[in-house]
Parts: sequence; structure tokens; C-alpha cells
Amino acid sequence: MAQRNPFNLFGGGNSPAASVGKVAVGAMLVTGTVPAGATAVCRKKVGSTVTTLGAATVTATGAASYTLSAAAAGGESYGFAWTLPGESVFTAVIVGLGPAATKFTAGASAGSLVAAITGLDAGVTAKSIAPNDGRLTLNAAGNAILVGLTASSVGTKAYTVTLSTGETFNITVTVEAPAAGDPNRYMFAATRLRFPSTTGTLSGSGTVYSVQSFFIGTPDYAVSNPRFFLPTFYGVTTGANPSEFALPTAYQYEKLAIKVGGTWYECPNAAFMVDPAVDASGFLLDAIPVTMPANTVIECRMAWNAPGGSTLAGVSRANDIAEISMLSSSGSLAAKCTDGTALTANGFARHVIPAFMVAKGWDGRPVGLLAGDSIQAGANENSITGFMSPRGTQGYWQRGLDDNTNSQRIAFGTLALEGARPSDWSTRANWSRKLDAVAKVTAVNSNKPPMTFIGSNHGNNSASIANPYSWLTGFWQVLKTEWPGVPIYHSELLARPVSSSDGWQSLAGQNVQASDAYNGGTSPGIRWTANEIIGKGAANGDPTAQARSEGWIQGSFAAWRPGSYDTGANRDKLAIVPFDTTITVDSAANNLTVTLASVTGISLGEMLIVNPGGTGSYDAIVKTINGNVVTLSGSSSTAMAAGTRVTAALNDRTGLHPGTKHHIKIAMEAVVPWKQFMGWVNAVVDPAPLNLANLPSAIRSALPGSNLYEGGAYANGRLVGRTSTNALKDAATATLPTGWQRDTTNKWINLTSSIPSDQTTISDWLLQDDWTFRIPASGGTPLNLTFSQNVIKPAKSKICAIDNRQNGSYTLINNDIGGSIQDAAGCAQTFVMHPGGTGSHTYKDNAFWNMPEDHIRLSEGGGTVQGNFFFGGGQSQLEDPHFDCIQVLPNVVPRTLKGSIVVKDNYFDMRRGVGHVQAVRLADIAAIDAGVTITITGNVFVDPNYDISFPGQNTAIVINGNYFAAQNFPSNQKNGAADYGEYLAPIPSQAVIYDNYRMETGAKLALEQNRPA
Repeated sequence: MAQRNPFNLFGGGNSPAASVGKVAVGAMLVTGTVPAGATAVCRKKVGSTVTTLGAATVTATGAASYTLSAAAAGGESYGFAWTLPGESVFTAVIVGLGPAATKFTAGASAGSLVAAITGLDAGVTAKSIAPNDGRLTLNAAGNAILVGLTASSVGTKAYTVTLSTGETFNITVTVEAPAAGDPNRYMFAATRLRFPSTTGTLSGSGTVYSVQSFFIGTPDYAVSNPRFFLPTFYGVTTGANPSEFALPTAYQYEKLAIKVGGTWYECPNAAFMVDPAVDASGFLLDAIPVTMPANTVIECRMAWNAPGGSTLAGVSRANDIAEISMLSSSGSLAAKCTDGTALTANGFARHVIPAFMVAKGWDGRPVGLLAGDSIQAGANENSITGFMSPRGTQGYWQRGLDDNTNSQRIAFGTLALEGARPSDWSTRANWSRKLDAVAKVTAVNSNKPPMTFIGSNHGNNSASIANPYSWLTGFWQVLKTEWPGVPIYHSELLARPVSSSDGWQSLAGQNVQASDAYNGGTSPGIRWTANEIIGKGAANGDPTAQARSEGWIQGSFAAWRPGSYDTGANRDKLAIVPFDTTITVDSAANNLTVTLASVTGISLGEMLIVNPGGTGSYDAIVKTINGNVVTLSGSSSTAMAAGTRVTAALNDRTGLHPGTKHHIKIAMEAVVPWKQFMGWVNAVVDPAPLNLANLPSAIRSALPGSNLYEGGAYANGRLVGRTSTNALKDAATATLPTGWQRDTTNKWINLTSSIPSDQTTISDWLLQDDWTFRIPASGGTPLNLTFSQNVIKPAKSKICAIDNRQNGSYTLINNDIGGSIQDAAGCAQTFVMHPGGTGSHTYKDNAFWNMPEDHIRLSEGGGTVQGNFFFGGGQSQLEDPHFDCIQVLPNVVPRTLKGSIVVKDNYFDMRRGVGHVQAVRLADIAAIDAGVTITITGNVFVDPNYDISFPGQNTAIVINGNYFAAQNFPSNQKNGAADYGEYLAPIPSQAVIYDNYRMETGAKLALEQNRPA
């Protein structure tokens, strides 16, 4: 431990041995020894510069001393030179073990960084921290202190850290109360918005009038007095510098309004010209006097006009979230901003709308400003080439920050621009108009910026430029100068193979250029050298990484980990999406639909490569799947003949931009855990178990519960789900029973022949990693199979875990179905088992946890759903969430129900569901055969949006003996959802409804009709 050794030897040449004493930070006296009889001077060394300070005092025995004029500081070294041959070496000012004090915020998530340990010698680690009260712990590398599992209260406490050498140091840890936000400070508070980067020519002549709708999502907290920013410039995506240009044509702003609670609220600004000659950056509109509720998608409308033939700048219209542009040549459309009438989609291809929104009401949690490139901007996710999330978020940064299924939302604004490079953004002038736009908000905030951190992914477009340290620090310096004291967080660069020889279907087929190669970490290319500087490849960043230790950035996360082939030597290549099929019907040029030989293994958001490596090859995102007909987000000017190859990949065919599913994967597996690691938000907290005291004892004792994913919190009257203690058989490797065959390409367990009569029960199987059962249609006697005691994880790329196409009657009993929210994210599965045809199915005593979409689907054969536990749902995040616990959808039009249905003694807890939630959906039943009945009895329903919907045919459905709980939706778990009551109108006049109760009070519900005599 040389830096703490109290002595260093003088010497050099043939001089006698001499020494100098320890020099501590703050010391005023340097002491040591020189040869007896020598004269000496004291010298100071900083870097390579040596300065003689003055003559030292030397005693007859050679004791030397010198009084400093200024206290010793870190980075300095001191020594003596004397008149005898030789001179001293220098001793460094001690870098002591520490830190001596640190702090963190009460409520920070376990595993969050508290402090990096300084002063450790090579090979030395921290081994323990005392007292061991659970509030603090050490990381696995032994070089950092983390938040422990025990909750910490506000206050200060002393701890002692012991090293592997036996040395110790003391540290004082202060736990602070969570910061309260300044409710009067304007902060970024809306999703969807961005600065314009495209232009278009406005058709028509004379004055052309427009009104355009757009949708924004609010944070986890209510905000008020929103202010929108109208830019007078646009950015180019070519990488040119400067990247910003004045609007080619000024336009007249007429009106902007937002719809809150059914009422339109106008911006106070009168009409004015949005003219770059007046302001080169843009205009911050006045505040709209309204409070916007938390977690809500808000419709906004903006009216403007410009001369026909004008070149205007805007953003891509988000057709996927129902944005509309309307034009008129006969007069202003401003009235449509507030009259609520529907807009006619005949308008300008570019959306001329605000670049960001700020608002008051900040609750103190972090607020971000994103400054990155096309990947951060969400290339392949905008409305032209892919599809946005329901709240208009694009790219893994935005999706991860806005997530509220695994965590809580972090609001943000964005400056991200396609083609941008940190090497260019190292010069303020190259992107000054964006910076000036943010400065306008800072000015109205009494010099406080509208964010608390900056998030960047920059580096992809500079990864061919040598010396990444130079261009990274140059970019970071601009940020530090612009916003002093605002911390910077940087995500590591993604893997980037540039091509594939086999449509991205193998590791060996991927090609990586030298600058993007990892080379086993021994001589990495520029891309991986940059990652080493940023965070050393650690999932949540390494505090010893150069950018961290030198104070350039506050933290990082390794965004590449979820999508790389592995986290070792092959990290520079992408994971494989196994899908290789052909087009079966000739596809004309510019056709957005293709008919494929197989769609098994793909789902919404998938990136497909059409004719990989061939003429007219293109990549596009899957937008819809209807049978084997797939609608894509893009097309080719080249016709594709039947037999053309189609494959799937995580990224586009150049290997650069992630597809939608890859963005979601990074968001869920990298960004969300990093948010929690930082202590910014806690992991999602499940609703507390309900008080069941008002349930009759018979119902309470029989109420199904599960402790599979939430400990004992939902262990109600009796545990359901898998009860077997037999070893599970992994579908990927275990020996298959008679009649079944493993398809490793598609990850199916296929039924290929008849099954012995004693082997119709399928038990103790583990379906995970996209493995599913597949039961094709059969011309023989339909099977009646039982699935019991299995663990069935959500299927990643298939619509169901048991793909049953037969007419038999199946039973699912005592299975664990679903998983954690993480298991469900990005999954295509919409229900656990395809109902086949006319069979009547039984679901009994299963535990359903956090399904991607629906839980159970019944067809015309009906069935029984009894004693099951349902928790959460709609967690896939691939589309606007709308899920049902039980959906009855007869397969054959006119959708007639031919078999009776019983829904009995189930527990539905939907408080963590996402989007619009329905417990029992019967609305898809158009007709019911004579003698067929539907009975819903003895169930406990906790907070679906509406609990039960009704068939289209007026029928004597029976609903009795159920208990309904009306709990508030936790704000971090619902997308602006509301509780519409127990029943979704219209209620059939023949429906029999009686003796149903409010669970919280035990009171009988008022609505009753057709009570039996």
C-alpha cells in the first residue's frame, strides 16, 4: 500500500540513503533526512513540473525540514535535493481510504450506489461493514458501498469498513429525506414531443389553413400551467454541421388547446408569426391555466396557416396513436381546436406541433433531458417506419424512463437527433438553437433548468473516429458549461455488426468491422474502448470507469447487454431471433403486406428482413398479423416473388438501429433496473392485500390465493397453482412422452401421433424461453387432454403457450401460469391456451400472474373457470394495453355460444393491470343457443375497469353471490384508467342479477333485477 507508506527512500547515483516523512493533505511542514553535513532545498512536483521552494533547515545529524507557504494538496509531491551527489525521489500526497462521509436518500432501492471506496491498492477489497444493521452492504467487487435490504430512516450513523488486508476506515453515513420538488418550477412534463427534423411542401395556393391533433402523456404526478415551445428551426439528420437551420417559411400560429376532463382549455397567446427572423430558436407559449391529471394521455390540437407551396418543418405524424392533420383553403380551422368535432384526415404529411412541454407541479423525483442520436430518438419506432407506444414514447431511453409497470415514471424532454455525433456536439454552435430553447425555460425558472439530469447514448456516429476519450469529454464539457452542476448519465454503445451472410440467423454469419470489434477485450475497437471509458461494461456502471473517476459523468448503464449474443467475447454481435421463412404469394412493389409460409416465432414489433442480401432487400416492423398475412411498416420499390426469403433480427439489416422489440427489451432489462439502482424510483409496489373480513367465512376459507411471486402477501384462504413436489421437466431438453416430438427451430413440442390412453395427462413440465405445446387439428376423435402441475411462462413470440387446434375438451388444473412483470414484457402471448373449436374447457385452481395480455379464452363450446387466482395483466407493452381475464370469443361467425359457461369462486385482483381491464368479457358473443346458460357466482373482483360485460343477445345470464372491491388505482400502475363500475352497459333486461356485495363494507349492491322467486 505504497501511497500510505510513511517513508520513501531518497537516493539516486551513489548518494547515501535518506528519507522524507509523510506529507498529509493540509500539512504545512515537510520533514525528512539528508546526508549529514549536506545543504538542501525543498522542492514540489505537480505532474511533470518541479519547482524549488527554498532552502531547507538541516541539522548536524542530517534532519531536514521546510515550512510551506501554502498547505499541501492532493496531486502534489514533495522532496529534498542536497549538495552531495544524488537527489530525492518524490513522495505523493496520501490518497486516504474513504470517503470519510457520504449520504443517500431514504427509500432508495436496495443495491443502489451509496459511495465508491477510494484509496484501495491493487488486489485489495472491502470485506465487511459494521455495524451490520442491514442498511448498508458492499458490492461483489468490494469497491463500493450500496443500500442494503433494511429500510433506513432519516439520520446520521457511523460505520467501520474492514479491508481484506485487515485495515479499517470509518465512514459517516447520512440518510436524507426525499427531496421535495419545487411545485412552481417549470419542468419537462410530456411524452411524444420532439424537435422537427423533416420538411415538406404545403400543397395548395393562397393561404392554407390547418388544424392538427397530437397526444401527450403526463408524468406520475399531476402538473399544471403547461407551456409549449414552438421552434423556428429544424435539424437535419445527415450529420451535417451545423445541424440546425431556420424554418424555410414562417407560418402563423392561430390557436393551441388541450382537452382535460372533457373540457378544452386554450393557450392565452393571440395569433402571431412563428418567424425565425424574430427569434432564431423559437417561442415559449404562455401557460394554459389548467391542472392535468397524472398518468393520463391528453389530446391537444393546434391550428396554423401558411401560404400554399411553403416549405415547412415538422415531425412524423403518429398515426399509431390516432393523430390527425386537416387542411382547408376556405378559412381558419382554429375553432376545431375547442369545438370537439372530429377532424378529417386530409392534411399535411408533417406535423407542425410543439417541440416540448414544461409544467409546474414537480414532485421532486428526477426529470431528464435526453441528448443523443437516432437510436435515442427511436429510429424504427416512429409512425412512418414502425409504431410508437400508446404514450408516444420511442427508443429504449424514452420507453424505460416512462415505464410504470416495473417502476415509476421519470419525466423527460428530448433533444435527440438522427445523425448527431458527440464529436460534433462538442461545439456549442453546432446545436445552439436547441440549447437556447432550453435556456428560455431556465430564464423563467430564476436560472434553474427544467431538468435534474442529462441522459445520453452518444457515440454510435463517432465510433469510427479515433480517441473516443477526446470526443466524449468534449461533448460532456459542453453540457457541463451549459448546465453547471447538472449530472450526466451515459448509456454504453450497442453492439454493431455491419452485415450478416445468412439474414442474421447465426453467430458465424455476422460481420463486425475493426472499429466495432471487441476482440476478447484485449485490444478492443473504438466502440468498446468508449464503453470501457463510460462504464467498463458493468450493468449499472462501474464507479472506477475513467469517465466516472474523473468526474465527467455521474453514472451509466450497459444498454448493449440485453441484445448482445453474450456478455463475453461475443458481445460485439447480436442475439439471434430464430425465424426463417418465405413469401408464398407474389408481392407487388411498394406493398406493405406479405403472405408468409409461417408466422410462428414472430409478433407485433418484430424486425423482419425481406430478401436479405438480395435485390431490393428491406427491413420493416411487423404491425399486424392476420393469419399468415403480415402488415409491415415499410416496403420495397422492388416486387418480391413467391419464394423470397424472410428472416427476423433484433436490428435493421445494417445492424445499427434496434427494432421495436429490441428497444423494449433494453428498456425493461437495462433502463428500468438502472432507474431502480440509482434509487430514483422504487420497484413497483404491489397493492396491499385486501381486508377480507367482510367476506362470509365459507367464501373466505375457499378463496384462492398464491405466494408464487409476492411472498405470502396473496396467500388467501387456500393456495392454488402447482402443488406437486416432483422435479420439473424442461421442455427444451427432457425426454418426451409417446406421440410428442420436439421442434428445436420453432421451440414447439408437437403432437405428431396418437397418445396412449393412460398418457393424456401432461404434468410437471416447465415451459420457458418461448417453448410451447402445439396440438394440430386432427380428423380423428378429438383428444381430451389434461394439463396439470406445470409451470408455464409467457411465450415471447407466440399467441399462446398451448396452441390447441382440436375440438376436444381440455382441462388445466393446478398450474402456475405467467410470471413476473419482467417475464411478460415484450411477449406476444395473448392467452394461455387456444380454445380450438367446439370443445368445452375447464380451468381450475390455477395461479395466473402478470400475463402479457388476456388470461383465458373460451370459444363456442364454453367451459368452467373455477377456483383460479388472477393477478395483474396487460404487461406486454407491445401495443395499447386492453386485456381480459376471461374472454369468450366463439370462433365461427356469427359467433354463437353453443356450450354453457360457469365462472365460480375465482379471485380477480387487477390493481396492477395495465390499460383498460375487464374481468369477464362476454361482449363478443353475438348469439346463444337455446338451453345454454352463463353463471357467474361466488367470485371476488378487485378493480378491473369494468368487471363484467354482456353478450349481444338478451339472455338470462345469472350473476349472484359475487363481491366487488372498488379500490383506487395506484397512480404508477394505470394508464389513466378509471373504474366504470361492476357492469358494462347495456345490461340485458333478461339478466338475473341479485345478492352481490361491496367487499369493503359487506353492503349489498343496489342493482338487482329478475331475482328468482
